[in-house]
This record gives sequence, C-alpha cells and structure tokens, in this order.
Amino acid sequence: MDGNRERLDRLRTKDWWARKKEIAELVAKHEEQYLVVLESWLRNGEDHLSRNIAMEIFRALGTKASAFLVSLLSDRDADVRIFAANLIGDIGDNGTLPALLRALEDTDVNVRVAAIEALGKMGDVRAVGVLARGLEDAPWSVMAAVDALGRIGGDEARTALHRFLGRGEYRGMTCEALERAGDCSSVEQIMPYVGRGEIGGLALRALVTIVERECVMLPAAFVEEKMPVLKDLVQSSDTTIRSAALIALSWAREAAAAPYLIAALSDDGLQEYAINGLMALGKDAVPDIIGAMRGRGGQKRILAKILSMVGEKGLLLEFVDDEDPEVRTEAALALGAAGTAAAQAALRKLTSDAVEEVKAAAMLSLQSTKGDAGNDGLPR
Repeated sequence: MDGNRERLDRLRTKDWWARKKEIAELVAKHEEQYLVVLESWLRNGEDHLSRNIAMEIFRALGTKASAFLVSLLSDRDADVRIFAANLIGDIGDNGTLPALLRALEDTDVNVRVAAIEALGKMGDVRAVGVLARGLEDAPWSVMAAVDALGRIGGDEARTALHRFLGRGEYRGMTCEALERAGDCSSVEQIMPYVGRGEIGGLALRALVTIVERECVMLPAAFVEEKMPVLKDLVQSSDTTIRSAALIALSWAREAAAAPYLIAALSDDGLQEYAINGLMALGKDAVPDIIGAMRGRGGQKRILAKILSMVGEKGLLLEFVDDEDPEVRTEAALALGAAGTAAAQAALRKLTSDAVEEVKAAAMLSLQSTKGDAGNDGLPR
C-alpha cells in the first residue's frame, strides 16, 4: 500500500502527459491496493488536483472500478454520490444500471440529476420507462431526463418526447432532444412549433436535422406557408438556426427564396444547398442571379454556371467583358450553344483574351459550332 501511496502522491507533481502514462501503468496493477486512497481524494473538496486525479484514475480503471463506485452511491456525503454517478456514466458499464435506477430515488436532487445524466450517457433502453416517469420531477431533474431520453433514443423514448412537447416550458429542450433521437414520426409532431415564439428556431433546426437524416421531404405547402418565418430565421444570430433556415429555403419553390440562396453561396457548408435550391427554382431565379452578377459579389462564377445549367446560356453574353476571368471562361463555354451571331462574335473576341483559360474555352466553343456553321463559325 505504501508504495502505491507514494506513486499516487507523485502523480500530483507531473504534467498531464506524464500523468497519463503513469496512470496507464498504475491501472494494470491490483486496484484494491489503492482504491481507498482514491476514495479519500474524492472526498477532499479542498484539494481539487487530487480529486481530479482520482477521477482520472477511476475512468482509466473502467469497469474494474464499477463495484466500488456503486458502493459510493450509498455514501452519506451527497458530493461523493454525485461524483460516483458521474464516473459511472463516464465508464458506461451497463451492469451498474440497477444501482443508477435506485439513485433516481435519492433525496438530493443533484444526485438524481447526476444519475439521470449517467443513464443518458450509458444509452440503455431499459432506463427509458423510469426516465419517462421522471418527467414530473423537479425542474432540474426533468431537464436532465429530457436530454437523457434524447441520447438513448428508440421508439419508447421518442413517444415520451412527443407527448412532452405539450409542456411549453420544456418545449425548446424537447425539440433539441428530438433533434438527436427523432425519426419520420417526429416530423409532424414538431412542424406546428416552427416559428412559434422563442422556440421556433429550435423546432426548425430539429425538423431540418431529422428530415436530412431520415431522407424524407417536407410537404411543399408547409415550406411555402413558412416562407416568412424562414426569411426571418435566416437572419438569426445562432449560426445553427440560420443554417437550418437556409436549408429549408433551398427546398422552397418560391422565387422569394432566391436572394437568400445567392447570399448563402459564400458559405462552404451551405453552398451545395444554395446551388440545389437555385437549380430547383430554375428560370424563376434568373432575375436575382443576373442582378447579383452585375454586382461585385465573390460567387459570380458559380452563378454563371447555374445560368448555363438552367438553359439561359445566351444571357452570359452580357458578361464576356467581366473583370473575373473565371466568369469570362464560363461565358465562353456557354456561348458556343447560344447559336447567335452576337455570341460568335464575342467568342472570336475572347480568343484574344489575356488569360489562357479564357482563350482555350472560347476556341473550344468555336470548334464545337463548326459542324453546323461555315468556315467563319457563323450559322447559315
């Protein structure tokens, strides 16, 4: 014991990396020789370093420490019971489930919360029924139970969360739990709350996450109905809600979504959604695309490509003198199919462009028209 005590004491003088190595060597030995020391450190509220080291070692021991930690769930000190529950949750030993369920009856609400959080980390569906019944406990316990049900997931947990959406004071966190655990059955449950008060953004984010994960489609009528809400939430200070609103806008078939989709092209994480949304709008998005290309935005090349893909190649004639060579390249590639004298003249001009990529694109387009034109490349 004395040798182990000295080794444990030395851990307090080591940096994090050296301590990790020492702990790895320590846990390979018989833990019974030093568990009592770790317990004393766990009880020492004035020596935070020793307490933290004790918790590191308990986590490293894993299931070898489970029985000892379960015994601490009955300790007279509530702080020790809280630490024991937290560590059991970190270790994730499903064999400790009965002990954690008993801890849900603890007289100290903070112990109950720690036990609930541990059950959420453990993810054992056998705890769902008890957690669902705990949704009538003190507020802190209820909040922990909602989060735990979201982490555990499954049909029973979802059903409990669907019912709990009716509790207005907890609706936001219930939406967050369903964002993690929801499935197709959750979509209709959440839809009524999109845009409703303070939790409207959380409901939208949960809805979009579930729809993306489950590969389902929202009803077009719902997206159209929520256009004012989406246009408001796309300005949210919360980046996750702003992203969800933009993704929902990309599913819309309303021209009013175009300016927001164009603005989102500069966000790498949303660019694909924005492109798909503009492509779905097709010709309805053209006026906004042209307006954006006449400005000095940084995504004109992508907009030029979208114009070409929605069948408006001829409109790129306006941009053959654009200052961005990538835009001129896209114009050159598109104008070969325009089939007008003006387009051919512009292409011949672009074969003298100062940028080789533009010249090559113009020459390629001219070559592609020769089968249907005379030697000068003009249609007959």
